[in-house]
Amino acid sequence: LKIADDIRALASDDTFVGTVTIGVVPSALVNLIPPALARLRLAHPKLLVRIRSGLSGDLAQAVRNRDIDLAVVSEPRVLPEGLASYPICLEPLNVIVPLSIAEASDEDILRAHPFIWFNRRTWAGQQIEQHLLDRKIHVQPVMEIDSIEAVESLVAHGLGISITPTRACASDCNRLRRIPFGKPQKHRCLTMVMLERSPRQRLAETLLGELQQ
Repeated sequence: LKIADDIRALASDDTFVGTVTIGVVPSALVNLIPPALARLRLAHPKLLVRIRSGLSGDLAQAVRNRDIDLAVVSEPRVLPEGLASYPICLEPLNVIVPLSIAEASDEDILRAHPFIWFNRRTWAGQQIEQHLLDRKIHVQPVMEIDSIEAVESLVAHGLGISITPTRACASDCNRLRRIPFGKPQKHRCLTMVMLERSPRQRLAETLLGELQQ
């Protein structure tokens, strides 16, 4: 059945058919992915889309193993061999603090308050950790959380500060103050990864266009 779907994916017909499995990091699953998939489904009603949520590294490996067709992940420092990457958007990194903390530089705030890590097993978490090391900023860690939404909620309730990406299409939390991290400001890049020679190339390009829109 998988081979049959791949053969149909190569057809010249304008309508996609068959089944495609897409991996998505949780932070992109709430706001970015649903409207893009809704438009894709409207244009291609014979296409069945399955979603797998997970960490960027795990999803990239699943693409390499052909367990899933493509994935929307944080851009890695080094792209795994055999994969191609297509940028979707840049998400600015900010130091997030509760409104009760007075405005100050990002470095002063990071040194002065308890810090909540966004999971350092994720590529985004590793990127944030590396930027802190590069600037020789030592934080006071108190928690490490898997979910960006959970990190923001903990910060909003005064339990610490953190560094998170401002997610594409997400509404801003009015209980937080966001201070640009770094000069120039650092960013996380969301990308689509797939096999270098994939029969899903045409589908991936279509989905990429919807996501960028």
